[in-house]
Amino acid sequence: MADFNLFEMKYLKLLLCLIVFPSMLFAQSNYAPGYVVGLNGDTLSGFINYREWVMNPKEIAFKHSQGDAKATRFDRSRMKSFGLTGFAYYERHVVSISQDSVDINYIKTQHKENAVTDTVFLKILTRGKHLTLYRYTDTIKPRFYLSKTGGAIEPEELAYHLVGDSDQQGTVKFVRRFRNQLIYAAQAVHAPAAVEEMTGRAEYNEGDLVKIVTKINGGADSRFVSSGESGSRWFAGLGCGYYSLTYDGHTPLSDASPKSGVTPIIDAGIDLFPFTAVQKFYLRLEAGVSYYQFNYNQPDKYTDVSGANLTLNVKQFNAMFTPQAIYNIYNGQNLKVFIDVGLGLNYSTYNQYQQVITYEYIEPYVKKGYPSFDRFWVTWPVKAGIAVNKQLEVYIIYTPSRIISDQFNDGSQGTISQYGAGFNYYFGKR
Repeated sequence: MADFNLFEMKYLKLLLCLIVFPSMLFAQSNYAPGYVVGLNGDTLSGFINYREWVMNPKEIAFKHSQGDAKATRFDRSRMKSFGLTGFAYYERHVVSISQDSVDINYIKTQHKENAVTDTVFLKILTRGKHLTLYRYTDTIKPRFYLSKTGGAIEPEELAYHLVGDSDQQGTVKFVRRFRNQLIYAAQAVHAPAAVEEMTGRAEYNEGDLVKIVTKINGGADSRFVSSGESGSRWFAGLGCGYYSLTYDGHTPLSDASPKSGVTPIIDAGIDLFPFTAVQKFYLRLEAGVSYYQFNYNQPDKYTDVSGANLTLNVKQFNAMFTPQAIYNIYNGQNLKVFIDVGLGLNYSTYNQYQQVITYEYIEPYVKKGYPSFDRFWVTWPVKAGIAVNKQLEVYIIYTPSRIISDQFNDGSQGTISQYGAGFNYYFGKR
């Protein structure tokens, strides 16, 4: 038992080193191909540090090449637009920004058109022949802006407010003036009649508004079509797992040394990216299969009959489904160092095993299906590893100990521990 604990301690130290040291050694960066347009109209091509902006950025870090030691800072005083090629585009505009919340928990008894004017970077959602739709998000709320493409007038906020209902005290209602604004814009360019019907049902969200503005334009400008923030990829791989089963309690199995072995693991699944261009954080759905075997052959000290011996041969076939959350603590273009926490849902089937106790002078005692093992059991696996060239992933995995066999009649318990390593290969877009 001491050897097993020593092995476990060494493994945990290795896992901690792999998790902690890279984050100390590497400065986090997420540079993606992009460009900056200066105030004089000159365009600089290079790489922009994308920070998975939930709120619109006020400045960016720019490098002419990824090998540059230092980045140049650009803010609204130095550029009028920038873009991450094929992904996100921003323009500087002076706009009026509403300051009222649309959180239903924040009830206002009277609607006030309070707003501030500021110079900000608006994100282009879609641009076409007639109109351009933008998004601006700060700590208060997300807002959408509309302007004539190529026009001299600054974008106008599409109005959406939450106000107190003067007719019914203590209640609120939403003011959706953005629908009328879109209808007027559609009528001005003689858009199809179907647009007005779409607008009458529209909600104040990116999906609905992009569809309507694209319909008014008769299509989107291909130069500003985003490849999409979210995405996915498939993977498959092989692994090697070390497992160990230990019993304690009033049972001859507790006198045995841990039953351990090494088993192959086959896995496959899909990764789901909320931000495809960066892939700093993403979710994984993984399925796999494995096989364990526990063989016992030893004296039974818990009987008064001399010469008693116990034999037990259990074969366990496992199917696993493991949702996971993965975070790249170092997120370079061709090298990523990640940590991974999952919820392992395991379903196991077993051979027709039986516990047999043999004696010198009497018939053996046979107990089929004993001890019992869980068919459905839950684990919390933790992984750490590296991904190379957006193609190959190598990892180590640790799964905390879990009781898998619990005998209430004699108070004995079987606890399984698992370690492993493996690799996965990525398919499709990377």
